[in-house]
Amino acid sequence: MKKIKKRTLLNTSVILCVIVFLIPFFLKDDSDTLLTTISVSFTAMGATATLITLFIAIFLYERFGLESRFVNNQTDKVLELVDELKGKMFRGVTNNGTYLFGTNRDKLKFIKEFSEFKEDDKEKIVLISLEDYNDCWDKILEISRSYWLPKIIKEKISFLNLIMVNETENPLNDEYVRLKFGKEVAGEWLITLPKFTFLEFIDHLDSLSSSIEEWLKQHSDLTIDFKLEEPEKQSS
Repeated sequence: MKKIKKRTLLNTSVILCVIVFLIPFFLKDDSDTLLTTISVSFTAMGATATLITLFIAIFLYERFGLESRFVNNQTDKVLELVDELKGKMFRGVTNNGTYLFGTNRDKLKFIKEFSEFKEDDKEKIVLISLEDYNDCWDKILEISRSYWLPKIIKEKISFLNLIMVNETENPLNDEYVRLKFGKEVAGEWLITLPKFTFLEFIDHLDSLSSSIEEWLKQHSDLTIDFKLEEPEKQSS
């Protein structure tokens, strides 16, 4: 149903009631008294007002009822995504050391502001092991293809959709950071396309977590903390 503006609905209702009220005056017989005509007019206008009220009630039920069900389905899908993201921990291995981070926004913020996060490490190109990468992100990418997942969150996940990967001759070269998402990596190290620097990858994770938090604040009475732990009811 097309969206109807409140002012248009109000004006239309008033005009319709006025027209219905006036019709008996044009249709009355010479034998009808003024009092009878006025009585008929008020009766007709009352019946019309009742029908208008019924229409508005049905309209609001259809509009907000459908919206509510839609948001509920979206919320379920967002919380499914939260369940997959929460508690994930990753390692970024460079020749300067190993950085520990995850989907926890506090830790993402900390590592970006960490005084020991060397500037040259921030700009190093990300390498992955494809099997390790797929084990970590396949389920999340599957959720991102759901019709119910909000568009803003889908956009923030899109960085995980790799176009292709390329072999690298020397993965231990100082220009690379080797990301480990789970188990010990046994496969070869690959450069992703699109390419990411270490800092860009961390920023993408932070944006994803932030978009989830903001969406839940705007569309439901659920909230998640920066640790991406179990959602809790907001205190009233």
